[in-house]
Amino acid sequence: MHNVPQKLINYTIFGDDGLFLGTADVTLPKLDLMTSTISGSGIAGEVDEPTDGHYKSLELTINWRTISKQNMKLLKFKKHTLDIRAAEQHLDAGTGEYVTPIVKLYVRGTCKTGDFGKLSVGNTTDTSTVMELDYIKMTVDDDDVLEIDKYNQVNTVDGVDSLESVRRGLGL
Repeated sequence: MHNVPQKLINYTIFGDDGLFLGTADVTLPKLDLMTSTISGSGIAGEVDEPTDGHYKSLELTINWRTISKQNMKLLKFKKHTLDIRAAEQHLDAGTGEYVTPIVKLYVRGTCKTGDFGKLSVGNTTDTSTVMELDYIKMTVDDDDVLEIDKYNQVNTVDGVDSLESVRRGLGL
């Protein structure tokens, strides 16, 4: 099967209580590993060497269409869990049939920026929420593809937890 990813069909965002949070655009976090510059004897120059499983700030930005009670709940100073579900359109080039993989993203974090946006007649408010994430789990068609849990030292990609030996060594 030659599966050709084409586009996102639609998605939803649910909050802690399973409540639909509203209509929004979401900017997903950038996975930017922490690095240290390695240099010295036997190295021809410098290498910015990534540290396995250790990521810089993981920000999730949600740009809402309007202000609502549901999206304002994210301003509460606590850990929030969001369930983001996306349906994609792919083409099975072998059969000519369209398939709809489902991507689920579970994230946990705290609001670090809340922007009410602007009031302009006949327009969206461009209200936004920026969350600092400490947990991300992504599944595609119920297969786990990624799990990052900063506080519990978990970094699983494609079924392999690269921090398992670190946890064991630290007695965790």
